[in-house]
Amino acid sequence: VYDDYVFHYVVENGICYLCMSDEKNKHRLPYAFLHDMKDLFLAKYGLEIAQRAIAFSLNDEFSIVIQQRMEHFNSGGAMDNIDALKNQIDEVKEGMVQNIEKVLERGEKIELLVDKTDRLNQQAFRFESSSRGLRRHMYWKRMRNIAICSVFGLVLVFMRRHMYWKRMRNIAICSVFESSSRGLRRHMYWKRMRNIAICSVFESSSRGLRRHMYWKRMRNIAICSVFGLVLVFILVAEGCGGFDFHRCRLH
Repeated sequence: VYDDYVFHYVVENGICYLCMSDEKNKHRLPYAFLHDMKDLFLAKYGLEIAQRAIAFSLNDEFSIVIQQRMEHFNSGGAMDNIDALKNQIDEVKEGMVQNIEKVLERGEKIELLVDKTDRLNQQAFRFESSSRGLRRHMYWKRMRNIAICSVFGLVLVFMRRHMYWKRMRNIAICSVFESSSRGLRRHMYWKRMRNIAICSVFESSSRGLRRHMYWKRMRNIAICSVFGLVLVFILVAEGCGGFDFHRCRLH
Protein backbone atom coordinates (compact mmCIF):
# COMPACT_ATOMS: atom_id res chain seq x y z
CA VAL A 1 0.00 0.00 0.00
CA TYR A 2 1.34 3.41 -0.97
CA ASP A 3 -0.77 6.46 -0.01
CA ASP A 4 -4.17 5.79 -1.57
CA TYR A 5 -2.94 3.12 -3.94
CA VAL A 6 -2.73 -0.61 -3.43
CA PHE A 7 -0.28 -2.83 -5.37
CA HIS A 8 -1.34 -6.34 -6.22
CA TYR A 9 1.02 -8.93 -7.71
CA VAL A 10 1.18 -12.59 -8.72
CA VAL A 11 4.51 -14.46 -9.11
CA GLU A 12 4.54 -17.70 -11.10
CA ASN A 13 7.37 -19.51 -12.94
CA GLY A 14 9.78 -16.65 -12.23
CA ILE A 15 7.46 -14.04 -13.81
CA CYS A 16 5.87 -11.25 -11.75
CA TYR A 17 2.51 -9.79 -12.77
CA LEU A 18 1.84 -6.44 -11.03
CA CYS A 19 -1.01 -3.92 -11.08
CA MET A 20 -1.96 -0.84 -9.05
CA SER A 21 -5.47 -0.08 -7.77
CA ASP A 22 -6.92 2.94 -6.00
CA GLU A 23 -9.64 1.00 -4.13
CA LYS A 24 -8.42 -0.47 -0.86
CA ASN A 25 -11.42 -2.63 -0.09
CA LYS A 26 -11.54 -4.51 -3.40
CA HIS A 27 -9.02 -7.25 -4.06
CA ARG A 28 -10.87 -9.79 -6.22
CA LEU A 29 -11.06 -7.52 -9.26
CA PRO A 30 -7.31 -6.72 -9.38
CA TYR A 31 -6.38 -10.37 -8.90
CA ALA A 32 -8.87 -11.40 -11.57
CA PHE A 33 -7.22 -8.84 -13.87
CA LEU A 34 -3.75 -10.24 -13.03
CA HIS A 35 -4.78 -13.84 -13.70
CA ASP A 36 -6.40 -12.78 -16.96
CA MET A 37 -3.20 -10.99 -18.01
CA LYS A 38 -1.15 -14.04 -17.06
CA ASP A 39 -3.29 -16.39 -19.17
CA LEU A 40 -3.25 -14.05 -22.19
CA PHE A 41 0.51 -13.46 -21.92
CA LEU A 42 1.39 -17.16 -21.68
CA ALA A 43 -1.07 -18.07 -24.41
CA LYS A 44 0.48 -15.52 -26.77
CA TYR A 45 4.20 -15.85 -26.03
CA GLY A 46 4.63 -19.06 -24.06
CA LEU A 47 6.73 -19.68 -20.98
CA GLU A 48 10.08 -20.04 -22.75
CA ILE A 49 9.88 -16.75 -24.66
CA ALA A 50 8.61 -14.92 -21.56
CA GLN A 51 11.56 -16.10 -19.47
CA ARG A 52 14.16 -15.24 -22.12
CA ALA A 53 12.70 -11.87 -23.17
CA ILE A 54 14.65 -8.65 -22.59
CA ALA A 55 13.08 -5.92 -20.46
CA PHE A 56 10.46 -3.85 -22.34
CA SER A 57 11.01 -5.89 -25.56
CA LEU A 58 7.36 -7.02 -25.63
CA ASN A 59 5.90 -3.73 -24.39
CA ASP A 60 4.96 -2.30 -27.80
CA GLU A 61 3.03 -5.40 -28.84
CA PHE A 62 1.41 -6.39 -25.55
CA SER A 63 0.59 -2.88 -24.24
CA ILE A 64 -2.45 -2.74 -26.57
CA VAL A 65 -3.81 -5.93 -24.96
CA ILE A 66 -3.18 -4.52 -21.47
CA GLN A 67 -5.02 -1.31 -22.36
CA GLN A 68 -8.02 -3.23 -23.72
CA ARG A 69 -8.26 -5.50 -20.67
CA MET A 70 -7.90 -2.52 -18.28
CA GLU A 71 -10.80 -0.77 -19.99
CA HIS A 72 -12.81 -3.99 -19.81
CA PHE A 73 -12.22 -4.48 -16.07
CA ASN A 74 -12.66 -0.77 -15.22
CA SER A 75 -15.98 -0.68 -17.07
CA GLY A 76 -17.34 -3.45 -14.84
CA GLY A 77 -17.35 -6.12 -17.55
CA ALA A 78 -15.56 -8.62 -15.28
CA MET A 79 -17.59 -7.92 -12.15
CA ASP A 80 -18.35 -11.10 -10.28
CA ASN A 81 -21.57 -12.01 -8.47
CA ILE A 82 -20.37 -10.88 -5.04
CA ASP A 83 -19.42 -7.45 -6.35
CA ALA A 84 -22.80 -7.17 -8.04
CA LEU A 85 -24.56 -8.09 -4.80
CA LYS A 86 -22.45 -5.59 -2.89
CA ASN A 87 -23.31 -2.89 -5.40
CA GLN A 88 -27.00 -3.70 -4.99
CA ILE A 89 -26.66 -3.52 -1.19
CA ASP A 90 -24.77 -0.24 -1.49
CA GLU A 91 -27.46 1.17 -3.75
CA VAL A 92 -30.16 0.10 -1.28
CA LYS A 93 -28.21 1.61 1.61
CA GLU A 94 -27.69 4.86 -0.26
CA GLY A 95 -31.38 5.00 -1.14
CA MET A 96 -32.41 4.41 2.46
CA VAL A 97 -29.92 6.94 3.77
CA GLN A 98 -31.30 9.51 1.36
CA ASN A 99 -34.83 8.61 2.41
CA ILE A 100 -33.93 8.93 6.09
CA GLU A 101 -32.29 12.28 5.46
CA LYS A 102 -35.34 13.46 3.58
CA VAL A 103 -37.60 12.26 6.40
CA LEU A 104 -35.51 14.05 8.98
CA GLU A 105 -35.44 17.18 6.87
CA ARG A 106 -39.19 17.16 6.42
CA GLY A 107 -39.81 16.42 10.12
CA GLU A 108 -41.84 13.31 9.59
CA LYS A 109 -42.86 11.17 12.49
CA ILE A 110 -40.81 8.42 14.06
CA GLU A 111 -43.48 5.89 13.07
CA LEU A 112 -42.79 6.63 9.41
CA LEU A 113 -39.09 6.10 9.99
CA VAL A 114 -39.86 2.79 11.70
CA ASP A 115 -42.03 1.86 8.75
CA LYS A 116 -39.21 2.66 6.38
CA THR A 117 -36.89 0.56 8.54
CA ASP A 118 -39.33 -2.33 8.40
CA ARG A 119 -39.48 -1.99 4.65
CA LEU A 120 -35.72 -2.04 4.54
CA ASN A 121 -35.74 -5.19 6.64
CA GLN A 122 -38.33 -6.72 4.33
CA GLN A 123 -36.25 -5.83 1.31
CA ALA A 124 -33.21 -7.37 2.96
CA PHE A 125 -35.26 -10.49 3.78
CA ARG A 126 -36.55 -10.70 0.20
CA PHE A 127 -33.02 -10.21 -1.07
CA GLU A 128 -31.81 -13.02 1.20
CA SER A 129 -34.71 -15.25 0.08
CA SER A 130 -33.94 -14.55 -3.56
CA SER A 131 -30.26 -15.41 -2.99
CA ARG A 132 -31.32 -18.66 -1.29
CA GLY A 133 -33.65 -19.42 -4.15
CA LEU A 134 -30.84 -18.74 -6.60
CA ARG A 135 -28.51 -21.09 -4.72
CA ARG A 136 -31.23 -23.73 -4.58
CA HIS A 137 -31.89 -23.32 -8.30
CA MET A 138 -28.19 -23.68 -9.11
CA TYR A 139 -27.98 -26.75 -6.86
CA TRP A 140 -30.90 -28.51 -8.54
CA LYS A 141 -29.57 -27.50 -11.96
CA ARG A 142 -26.24 -29.11 -11.11
CA MET A 143 -28.00 -32.22 -9.78
CA ARG A 144 -30.08 -32.41 -12.96
CA ASN A 145 -26.93 -32.28 -15.07
CA ILE A 146 -25.38 -35.02 -12.92
CA ALA A 147 -28.53 -37.16 -13.31
CA ILE A 148 -28.53 -36.63 -17.09
CA CYS A 149 -24.87 -37.61 -17.30
CA SER A 150 -25.54 -40.69 -15.13
CA VAL A 151 -28.48 -41.79 -17.27
CA PHE A 152 -26.42 -41.27 -20.40
CA GLY A 153 -23.59 -43.34 -18.90
CA LEU A 154 -25.99 -46.14 -17.96
CA VAL A 155 -27.51 -46.13 -21.44
CA LEU A 156 -24.03 -46.28 -22.95
CA VAL A 157 -23.06 -49.20 -20.69
CA PHE A 158 -26.31 -51.00 -21.53
CA MET A 159 -25.75 -50.49 -25.26
CA ARG A 160 -22.20 -51.80 -25.04
CA ARG A 161 -23.37 -54.85 -23.06
CA HIS A 162 -26.19 -55.42 -25.56
CA MET A 163 -23.73 -55.27 -28.47
CA TYR A 164 -21.42 -57.67 -26.62
CA TRP A 165 -24.15 -60.26 -26.05
CA LYS A 166 -25.37 -59.82 -29.60
CA ARG A 167 -21.87 -60.50 -30.90
CA MET A 168 -21.57 -63.54 -28.62
CA ARG A 169 -24.94 -64.82 -29.87
CA ASN A 170 -23.80 -64.44 -33.47
CA ILE A 171 -20.58 -66.30 -32.64
CA ALA A 172 -22.62 -69.11 -31.03
CA ILE A 173 -24.94 -69.30 -34.06
CA CYS A 174 -21.94 -69.44 -36.39
CA SER A 175 -20.40 -72.19 -34.25
CA VAL A 176 -23.63 -74.23 -34.29
CA PHE A 177 -23.99 -73.68 -38.03
CA GLU A 178 -20.37 -74.73 -38.59
CA SER A 179 -20.89 -77.85 -36.45
CA SER A 180 -24.06 -78.75 -38.34
CA SER A 181 -22.34 -78.15 -41.67
CA ARG A 182 -19.49 -80.41 -40.57
CA GLY A 183 -22.00 -83.12 -39.59
CA LEU A 184 -23.77 -82.68 -42.94
CA ARG A 185 -20.50 -82.95 -44.84
CA ARG A 186 -19.59 -86.06 -42.83
CA HIS A 187 -23.04 -87.57 -43.58
CA MET A 188 -22.68 -86.81 -47.29
CA TYR A 189 -19.16 -88.28 -47.26
CA TRP A 190 -20.32 -91.58 -45.73
CA LYS A 191 -23.33 -91.65 -48.01
CA ARG A 192 -21.03 -91.23 -51.03
CA MET A 193 -18.72 -93.92 -49.68
CA ARG A 194 -21.73 -96.24 -49.22
CA ASN A 195 -22.81 -95.59 -52.80
CA ILE A 196 -19.27 -96.24 -53.97
CA ALA A 197 -19.23 -99.53 -52.01
CA ILE A 198 -22.63 -100.52 -53.44
CA CYS A 199 -21.42 -99.66 -56.93
CA SER A 200 -18.23 -101.66 -56.31
CA VAL A 201 -20.21 -104.67 -55.12
CA PHE A 202 -22.62 -104.33 -58.05
CA GLU A 203 -19.72 -104.00 -60.46
CA SER A 204 -18.04 -107.07 -58.96
CA SER A 205 -21.27 -109.06 -59.18
CA SER A 206 -21.83 -107.87 -62.76
CA ARG A 207 -18.28 -108.90 -63.65
CA GLY A 208 -18.91 -112.37 -62.15
CA LEU A 209 -22.19 -112.61 -64.06
CA ARG A 210 -20.51 -111.59 -67.30
CA ARG A 211 -17.73 -114.11 -66.67
CA HIS A 212 -20.35 -116.82 -65.97
CA MET A 213 -22.26 -115.96 -69.14
CA TYR A 214 -19.00 -115.93 -71.10
CA TRP A 215 -17.98 -119.38 -69.99
CA LYS A 216 -21.51 -120.63 -70.45
CA ARG A 217 -21.45 -119.29 -74.01
CA MET A 218 -18.00 -120.79 -74.58
CA ARG A 219 -19.28 -124.11 -73.23
CA ASN A 220 -22.22 -124.01 -75.61
CA ILE A 221 -19.89 -123.13 -78.48
CA ALA A 222 -17.62 -126.02 -77.54
CA ILE A 223 -20.57 -128.39 -77.32
CA CYS A 224 -21.86 -127.20 -80.68
CA SER A 225 -18.38 -127.53 -82.18
CA VAL A 226 -17.97 -131.08 -80.88
CA PHE A 227 -21.45 -131.95 -82.07
CA GLY A 228 -20.65 -130.51 -85.50
CA LEU A 229 -17.39 -132.37 -85.71
CA VAL A 230 -19.13 -135.60 -84.75
CA LEU A 231 -21.80 -134.97 -87.35
CA VAL A 232 -19.24 -134.21 -90.01
CA PHE A 233 -17.29 -137.29 -89.07
CA ILE A 234 -20.44 -139.40 -89.34
CA LEU A 235 -21.32 -137.91 -92.69
CA VAL A 236 -17.83 -138.42 -94.01
CA ALA A 237 -17.84 -141.97 -92.73
CA GLU A 238 -21.15 -142.71 -94.46
CA GLY A 239 -19.91 -141.15 -97.68
CA CYS A 240 -16.80 -143.25 -97.66
CA GLY A 241 -18.73 -146.48 -97.09
CA GLY A 242 -17.75 -147.07 -93.61
CA PHE A 243 -14.81 -146.14 -91.61
CA ASP A 244 -12.21 -147.39 -94.21
CA PHE A 245 -10.79 -144.16 -95.44
CA HIS A 246 -8.49 -145.90 -97.99
CA ARG A 247 -11.50 -146.89 -100.11
CA CYS A 248 -13.24 -143.62 -99.87
CA ARG A 249 -14.06 -142.19 -103.23
CA LEU A 250 -16.02 -139.40 -104.65
CA HIS A 251 -19.33 -140.03 -106.27
